[in-house]
Amino acid sequence: HDDACEGDCSFRKVFAIIFPAVTGIMEGANLSGDLKNPGRDIGRGTLIAVGCAFLVYIVLIVAFAGAFDRSVLIDNQAIFQEACIN
Repeated sequence: HDDACEGDCSFRKVFAIIFPAVTGIMEGANLSGDLKNPGRDIGRGTLIAVGCAFLVYIVLIVAFAGAFDRSVLIDNQAIFQEACIN
């Protein structure tokens, strides 16, 4: 089994992943006072945001499936990172 952090899951790496997600949720809650109907709109906005993120990931999966060989996608777990850097 491959370790995604390669044995070095430091606080800094985990924080870099968690921080944007938490601040986005907090920002939505902080802006809820500006909404006409926060009880309805917060739930709707959250579901739309999750749906958009899901759609982006599906598009990435399809695009990468067309751009890389199957063996590369199976063997190289860091292909997204390498494609962004190169």
